[in-house]
Amino acid sequence: MLLFVCMMTTVWCFAQEQSGTCGENLKWSLIHDWNDFENFGILTISGTGEMTNYGYNESPWYGKAIYKVFILEGVTSIGDNAFYGCTAMNKISLPNSLISIGIGAFCWCSNLKTIFLSRNVKKLSGYAFDYSFLQSIEVDNVNPFYSSEDGVLFNKNKNELVSYPQSRAGSYTIPYSVTSTAPHAFSYYSSYDCLIEFPSSVKNIGENAFFGSYLRTL
Repeated sequence: MLLFVCMMTTVWCFAQEQSGTCGENLKWSLIHDWNDFENFGILTISGTGEMTNYGYNESPWYGKAIYKVFILEGVTSIGDNAFYGCTAMNKISLPNSLISIGIGAFCWCSNLKTIFLSRNVKKLSGYAFDYSFLQSIEVDNVNPFYSSEDGVLFNKNKNELVSYPQSRAGSYTIPYSVTSTAPHAFSYYSSYDCLIEFPSSVKNIGENAFFGSYLRTL
């Protein structure tokens, strides 16, 4: 009987949930279930309204093992530096209620390979993906503010290249419709052997467009 109780206690301790608030009307919960690795390191954010803006290393889940993030309907913003340093995160789901993504929101999310911007995202702040090493940025087709082609992020009219994924493989020719690139559009690009061709239509290159980039040829 004693052995049975100890075993039950051990199993119970292997499932852990942490929770708290991350906005006036937002809550977060983080589950680590050592008995079910499909449900290990899942962060869920729920409620209504805006998320708190954080400084570096200040989010309540910073430094915790997070592999998947689910932001539920009702959340309207991702705060500054919200997922800064979440290096294990490999999946995130964004709700249609989301409107803005803060400064450095996904900085150093080095295991996140792709992100899908939902239909109502209209504000993508600077440095949002720095050091993220994304391979692809996708956008809901009905989003009126942004678009994506071959995994590259543009404004809706495709006359501005907004963000080039930092780990996108292969050479690339910018579409002739593009007349400008946004600030930090190619910052921290990590490939040494990529050739990016600029058409003559590009007249303006944003501030620090190639900051920290390993690009060698343009």
